[in-house]
Amino acid sequence: TWLKIKDWDTRGALAATADDPDMLFEWFPQALLFGFWQSHLGKKGSQAKLARSWVSEVVGIRPAAIDTRTLGLKGDPLNLNIEEKVIYDEDDVTDWDFVEGAKKSGGSSKNERLSEIGHGQVPFRTGQETLAAVSFETITQRATVSFAGLRRVWTGSPEANAAGRALIVSIGLAAHVAAFGRPFSLRSGCDLRPVHTRWTWLGEENDAEVEPLGLERACDLVTGCAELAQELGLPVGSHWNSELRLTPKENLAKVIRATYPAGRDE
Repeated sequence: TWLKIKDWDTRGALAATADDPDMLFEWFPQALLFGFWQSHLGKKGSQAKLARSWVSEVVGIRPAAIDTRTLGLKGDPLNLNIEEKVIYDEDDVTDWDFVEGAKKSGGSSKNERLSEIGHGQVPFRTGQETLAAVSFETITQRATVSFAGLRRVWTGSPEANAAGRALIVSIGLAAHVAAFGRPFSLRSGCDLRPVHTRWTWLGEENDAEVEPLGLERACDLVTGCAELAQELGLPVGSHWNSELRLTPKENLAKVIRATYPAGRDE
């Protein structure tokens, strides 16, 4: 679904790649760090992929023995009903509409459930059950950023590339500190409190301890990297600190209204 944003070429943003990343630097720079895959644009749409350079995981050491498994649900933040019928173009699934009443047909369009184009809740199937709650002796949250992986992002001169990659890493550092630099809650319902933090620079020959950043310094680092990137011609958005209001197309709005009651801002 195209989002109506003033002065934003949405199709250009969805067509961006690692070696043509300007629209992503301007509007969605974190995708260049955490990776992306344009998997729901239809047969004729971009299928661009970029592997993540930032890996973050929570590891439990010496778990208690447990064999119980439970079913689960891959949630949809919009809570859309996968049984809702939609009609869409197989060549461009961004061109879809909410079906009300009798079925619609014609041309190359298909009448399918909303889940066929990537929306809605997705329950785990039989054989995909996950382990039930389990206790560990020690739990460690660890994150790694690969500078070698960031070489996939290519935007111009060596100087601009270096500035762009530094900006991407600074965003990751700020996000990491904001998420894990204080007590945090996992989706599983587990609450964790950090008791020790260590940052390590993994060099070509030797490793070195690095002083961890606080949130304020991490945010200052993002600001400094963004200013340098702008000086070198990268399209870093001046709108980053401004309010951005997204308006869904009417087809998506209909499905949202069918699930959620009307809000105060409607």
